[in-house]
Order: sequence, then C-alpha cells, then structure tokens
Amino acid sequence: MKHRYYVKGVTCNSCKEKITAAWIAIPAVTDISFVDNHRVDVTMDTHTSVNMLQEALAPLKSYTVSSESVGSLPSWISWLLVYKWLALIIGIVITLTVLDALWFRNFVEWQAVMMSFMGWWFVCFSALKLYNLRWFVDGFVSYDVLAKHWRGYAWLYPFIELALWLAFLFSILPLFASISTFVIMIIGTVGVWKALGRKIQCVCIGTFFSLPLTKVTIVENLFMAGMAVVMIIRFLW
Repeated sequence: MKHRYYVKGVTCNSCKEKITAAWIAIPAVTDISFVDNHRVDVTMDTHTSVNMLQEALAPLKSYTVSSESVGSLPSWISWLLVYKWLALIIGIVITLTVLDALWFRNFVEWQAVMMSFMGWWFVCFSALKLYNLRWFVDGFVSYDVLAKHWRGYAWLYPFIELALWLAFLFSILPLFASISTFVIMIIGTVGVWKALGRKIQCVCIGTFFSLPLTKVTIVENLFMAGMAVVMIIRFLW
C-alpha cells in the first residue's frame, strides 16, 4: 500500500537521503518516493503510523511529518516555495547583468546587454551543475533526448555552458554561440516536454537544490532560445 505524507524542513537532496535512510530502516516500509520537497509517497507492507515515521526522524531533529498538508497557502506562495532557488538564481543573473552593463558597457547597445545576460545565465547555471557533476549526469540522462542516447553529452553539457559564457561575455564568435544556444535549448525543450508528468527532478540548476521537472523548465529553455534567435537575426541582418 502507498500513502502520501507531508514533510517540513526538506531543502535539498541530502535531506531526502537522510529521511529515506531513516524510513527504509522500518521493516514495514518498502519504498520511498519524494514528489517534491514537501510531499513524499511511502510504500509499505503493513500500515505504519505517522508517529512511527516521526520517531524514525527523531535523531535528525530537523524534519516534521504529517498525513495532511499544513495550511492552505495562496497558489503564488506555494509556487514561490517550490521555485524559490530558481527565482534567486535568476535574480543574481539580472543583478550581474545590470552591474556589468553599468560598469563596462554603459548600456550603449541593447544587444551587448542581452549578450551579457546570456553569459551570466550560462556561468551561474553551469557552476551549479558542476557542484556535483555525477549527480547532474544521472539526472540529465533521465529526460534529455540526446543524453539518453549519448551519456557523454550529459558530461559535456556544463562545460558547453561555460564555453557559451565566455563567448557571450567576451564576444567570441557570438553568431556561432547564438546558434549553439538555440540548438541545445530546443533539444532540451523536446526532452522536457516528453518527460512531463513523470515525477523526476529537473537538474537545470544542478542537484544541490531540488526542483521538479515541469513546464517552468520549458519556459526557461524557450526564453533562452528566443534570445538566441534575436541575436542570430541581429548578426545576420
């Protein structure tokens, strides 16, 4: 039998691993599956009470489990709680772009500012992927259409992003970089679209932060693909 529980205090994959280890040690529990940072499905041979699950977490001290969702939050707050780390990273990218434009580019050309944004985007996202490259690769191959057929692409992907950071920020072969960006973002979009509905983690910001694979990832990819198209038209016009 499978039951859904709600856990407070989970912030990363390490939290999930600790909880999984604590609960899988209970004889009746056979499987643990996190839906996101707040919801977890527990499969058990015989019913295990919430109190027993909470007792198993006692040594960890940081987590609280319940059988019902606590409170009724507005949808936008619930969305922000799930995507808070993504929102923070995008905020950092925007801040770096503005500072770069103010100090070095003086906002003289909109395309220069756009290239700066794309460069900072890629370096921030690639750095998070490189934090734990092996975990990123394992997650990426679960839904990316190219990585499924060639695992080497998953290993190369963060370094491709680093190369694009250098290309956009220092204007090195910007047309080629824009075309490359468009191609990899469209490939990524196809993979995410096919995987929608599956309870898997999006690894666009690495695995240090937990992020569900949803249409938000598609919006990210299409946003960057759209910017790449604008740059391609600008260079070819």
